[in-house]
Amino acid sequence: RGAGDFDTFIGWSVETYGGHPDLAFFLDSWHSQFVAPAGKTQSPRNWQRLQSPELDKLIEQIRTVSFEDPKTVELGRDYAKFMVREMPIIPLMAYNVFTAMDTTYWTGYPTAEDPYTDPVPNWGNSRLMMVRLKPTQP
Repeated sequence: RGAGDFDTFIGWSVETYGGHPDLAFFLDSWHSQFVAPAGKTQSPRNWQRLQSPELDKLIEQIRTVSFEDPKTVELGRDYAKFMVREMPIIPLMAYNVFTAMDTTYWTGYPTAEDPYTDPVPNWGNSRLMMVRLKPTQP
């Protein structure tokens, strides 16, 4: 896989969407700047060796926008449309995660009204949730 000598491959890619509110965190790896020349060992970033000026431009826009900016929703949609149209990968699984939360002792969890992060405690984005939790009792 490292030298790009394959027609098809099945594996886990870090370039998912939805696991972190900062789009650049996941999508930056798709930029053409990470593609190694043919025959050279490819870094773990963009191991599919996708090169797309359209996607590069979108990623460069994403790099300039704070993940708290509502424009990230529009940029995320543009990314999803690109991926569906171009289909550089074929997703074979969905990682549906359910998280139980109880506000008896803690408040500040993400809600439908304030979906500031995906509340999955074993992912790195949980740090965004943990700092917003507040005890309900002194």
